[in-house]
Amino acid sequence: MGRSNLTNQRQKEITIAFYEVAKKVGLENASIAKVADKMGISKGLIMHYFATKESLIFALYEQILERYLNFVVAEKYLNIASKKELVVYISSLFSREWNLYIDDGVFYSFYALIYQNDQVSALYSEFLKTLRNGIATILQNCKDKNIIYNSDVLQSSNILYAMIDGAYFQLGAHINNKETYNKEAELFINHALGLLDFADFD
Repeated sequence: MGRSNLTNQRQKEITIAFYEVAKKVGLENASIAKVADKMGISKGLIMHYFATKESLIFALYEQILERYLNFVVAEKYLNIASKKELVVYISSLFSREWNLYIDDGVFYSFYALIYQNDQVSALYSEFLKTLRNGIATILQNCKDKNIIYNSDVLQSSNILYAMIDGAYFQLGAHINNKETYNKEAELFINHALGLLDFADFD
């Protein structure tokens, strides 16, 4: 058990270092050698845990998807009890809080890999299914509490995620213009809320 914990800890440290290198030089230019230099350890030690750069990419990708899932389907949103709380949740999905979890450049480099690597594509497909089901669970909980009355919660979740995904990319272009960013974010939030059939109370 102790050895397993040590291995997991070391793999996590290496993955974090790989992420930091990728942020600085780009995922395409990141290498095991550069990770070793950053950590001040030998390439051989890195390769003891990750034999290839590809295996390191998969480890980081899984970690990024897990972070994103924990952001979009955070536990605190599983017990929404009012329209106000649901509006806060929907609004958060169009915020830049995600920047606290993952660098945009690294995230979109992984996005490109979906079209280049079958394993990444399969992993992302499963992730999307889990993510949409998570959003659907949150909306279904709200429906069970008579906060919303949508007849097809899963369909609403699919459309909502498509809006989030597209809006995040577009809003990223305005990250340095707060006024434009806020104006467009408000537009997307209002349309997202328009997907929900709210009960006639606040």
